Amino acid sequence: MPIDPTLPATGLIVGLLIGLTGIGGGAVMTPFLILVLGTRPVVAVGTDLVYGAVTKAAGAWLHWKQGTVDMRLSLRLAAASVPAGVLAVIALQTLPASTAQADAAVRRALGVVLIGGAISGWPWDVQLARPLRVTAEGKQIDSQPLALAEWSRQELDGRRFAAPEADARLLLQPGGQMAFAGKSPDIKDIVESPGLESWQLPMLEGNHLPIVVADRRRLASDTLRGYYFSVPGQEGEERLPKEVVAKFGEIPVGRLWDSGEISVFDLEDGP
Repeated sequence: MPIDPTLPATGLIVGLLIGLTGIGGGAVMTPFLILVLGTRPVVAVGTDLVYGAVTKAAGAWLHWKQGTVDMRLSLRLAAASVPAGVLAVIALQTLPASTAQADAAVRRALGVVLIGGAISGWPWDVQLARPLRVTAEGKQIDSQPLALAEWSRQELDGRRFAAPEADARLLLQPGGQMAFAGKSPDIKDIVESPGLESWQLPMLEGNHLPIVVADRRRLASDTLRGYYFSVPGQEGEERLPKEVVAKFGEIPVGRLWDSGEISVFDLEDGP
């Protein structure tokens, strides 16, 4: 009978994760058993516990041999986690094992843990709702990057932009423009440096990027936080030097749009 290579491969990956990081069983193996193999959630948890006990026992022994185990800390953690684990299993036994109730309870618990774990890995300020658009006294107010994108959608027709990462993504959608960012080509240095170097304007011209977005917000390069309203005092809210914007006025070129911290220049609109 042919052996499905998926199980050994998954076991290998989870074993490596457990040995290197101490995690992997509940986060990888249990969802794999449920979603890929179609195992009942209660059975998947029990199977993973046995598998994890063997795998973690081997890893724990090797870590103990090389002196990388804090036994006092381990015992303190076990003093609460072992009774909690036993109580959880007893709680599941109160549900009829022959029905879907126990499976549904395990499935909900796994969902909460996995989604909560994913969210907890985000930067703390991104976990809180930060709006792109607000309404005050009946008027709609957009964050500066969103206002830039909306302006470009209404006033420009498929132009090619060089912009910081977050601005470029909003220019693409909903702005409907062609926006380039990052290091290939090296847009990042052009939009963040306080002065223009000899290679920068020729590079923009060679890549047919006549419209440049200069953004003093340091968060403009952050593709998690860079779209929203600024919150003074929070991490990353520092400003780049004013020369980041002023350098384009020295060429000089036409300024198409300005929100105070974000300015748009047309390199083809010169004297």
